[in-house]
Amino acid sequence: MQLALRDLTEGISAIVFTVTQVDTAVMDASTVFDTTITATATSSGIVPTDSASTRVVGDLSYRPVKAHSTVIGSSNRDVTYTFDVVTNDATQTGQTFTSWGQRFTDKLPAGAVVTDSFSTIGGTWTTSGDPATGQTMTWERTGTAYGPSTVSMVPGNQRVGITVHYPADAFPEGSRPPTNTVHLDVSDHSGQWESRTNAQTQGPAFGPGTNGQQVAIETNAHFATGQDTALWGNAQWLAQYGVKASYLSSADNEALNTMVVENSSALDADTAVFFEHSDIRRLAVLFNPTLKAANVPYSVEYTTTAGSQWKTYGTGLTTANDLRMNFVPQGSTGWSSDNYNLTQFLPWARP
Repeated sequence: MQLALRDLTEGISAIVFTVTQVDTAVMDASTVFDTTITATATSSGIVPTDSASTRVVGDLSYRPVKAHSTVIGSSNRDVTYTFDVVTNDATQTGQTFTSWGQRFTDKLPAGAVVTDSFSTIGGTWTTSGDPATGQTMTWERTGTAYGPSTVSMVPGNQRVGITVHYPADAFPEGSRPPTNTVHLDVSDHSGQWESRTNAQTQGPAFGPGTNGQQVAIETNAHFATGQDTALWGNAQWLAQYGVKASYLSSADNEALNTMVVENSSALDADTAVFFEHSDIRRLAVLFNPTLKAANVPYSVEYTTTAGSQWKTYGTGLTTANDLRMNFVPQGSTGWSSDNYNLTQFLPWARP
């Protein structure tokens, strides 16, 4: 607040003003603040007064994020695309308005078939067109605020996306699906929509189908944006390692009873060296749409440097929900971030 006092002929003994708090989440380009100032009466009985109106200035600086996934070991013809929104500038000095409407528009190539659409955060999917000429999928949600925020719109245990099948007669083996593009529109509290930017991703090459039963597994080391490491706030380099595993069967009556995926120092000497030089900070256990729909129980077990005995985390876990957790020393605080909201405290094992 700034007061400009001009042409004063007498000393001022006091200035009194009142302020009404405003919910910043409901502000947008139509928001106007009115200010009135009134002085005491002059000797001639005139009460000086003045007023001013100020329109709030800001923007809807958001962008879409898109990722794809396939079942490891499959033909890669069923691709799941997931969507999210992030704030470009979530700092206190930024001028980003809160978004009260979010819309994804995804245009698919001719021949591709949408087999599933899902959202666990509300909103509605609509479909236009047909597979022969190309379908357009639109997800829209209104009345729910997002941003500005340092975390994305979709919480870590929630999802918004579609699953697309690419038939062999339109997409030959060895080729990749066309680059998939999603466009984002957002609206402010008054319902005014603004077109934002696009996000793109492309699935892997199509391979042969599964004949009979097949178990597949792969490991990788990268972040979603492609780099191998990221610089954390305390100047330590963090690497992200992933393990993907699957069971595929072309025989309908061949169901899998139990599957164990293990990554531990007990596997071999090289892996033991890896764990000797690494402290596991976070763990994400993510499931594909088939396992989410199956909603089957699972358990998470881990060992520590204190001993080789396996310890079990939590109870009642099912594949309907992903799991994101932190491993931190007992007594630590402030580690719940980036949608990793579960914490397993470990006793101190090093000086």
